[in-house]
Parts: sequence; structure tokens; C-alpha cells
Amino acid sequence: IQKMHRDELEQDLEFLGLVILENRLKEPTIRVIEELREANIQVLMITGDNIQTAVSVAKECKILARDETVINVTVVPGDQNNGPKIFFNLQGIPTKP
Repeated sequence: IQKMHRDELEQDLEFLGLVILENRLKEPTIRVIEELREANIQVLMITGDNIQTAVSVAKECKILARDETVINVTVVPGDQNNGPKIFFNLQGIPTKP
């Protein structure tokens, strides 16, 4: 299975159901973020979540306003001959490394 491609595995499947998981923010989160901003402390979010989850959480706790820009950064490690490559996506416009 480890050597199979996704296309090979996802054939002749039958939909059995849908599971929705929700991990709510802790109650003081929004208040604490507001206090940090009032103290002129910059609030940043760095996460390993997928971009949709990250943006949703950032909006929920008011780290991200509707008019703010989201930058999705991907780093591909380098090897002995080439250094790492950095890609970023700025509001749906991918850049070259």
C-alpha cells in the first residue's frame, strides 16, 4: 500500500458517511489576543494545519481581519548542490522560488 499512488487506491469506493470534527477555541483566547494588541504586541500565527483550517481559526479568534492578506509559505529543503527553495502564495497568486 505504501508504494501505491492515491489514484490506484481511490477506485470503486462507496460513500458510507461523513464525519465532522470541531476543535473550539479556549474561552479566553479572543480576549487575550485583544489584550496583546492593546499592549502593542504583534500577534502572528504559525501553524502546520492546512490553509483553510488556519484561516478559519485566525478569523474566529480575530487574528485575521477580512481585509488582511494571507501568505502561505512552503519551504522545500535543499540538498548538497542546492539550497532550500521557498515558495509563497499571496492571495491565490503563486510565486516562483
